Amino acid sequence: MPKNVKQIFNVPYIGGNVTTGAELSGCTPSSNPCRKAYVDWFGRPDVGRLSWDLINTLVAVRGAAAVHLKEVNQGYTMTADVWGWENWQQGSSSNSSKLDFVDRNY
Repeated sequence: MPKNVKQIFNVPYIGGNVTTGAELSGCTPSSNPCRKAYVDWFGRPDVGRLSWDLINTLVAVRGAAAVHLKEVNQGYTMTADVWGWENWQQGSSSNSSKLDFVDRNY
């Protein structure tokens, strides 16, 4: 990724406890395109989806502070191994960071 492109990574506890889409089964007709997308993805309308991607999209548009989050580990480089485990390497000059709750202290 070019260094001028900011990469913000999410952590499991942000978005892993938020689901979206399940309510569409009770408040929209079966012809609703959003409801249809959830049915196509999960096979039934009453199953929600974990919201990591949606939260990251909101952060990209409004910024972390607008959704009561903050960026941490700025300047680290994240690599993933063949099993998908993330490894953060300190001291690099990357344009990467992680999201965390505003009131969480390290």
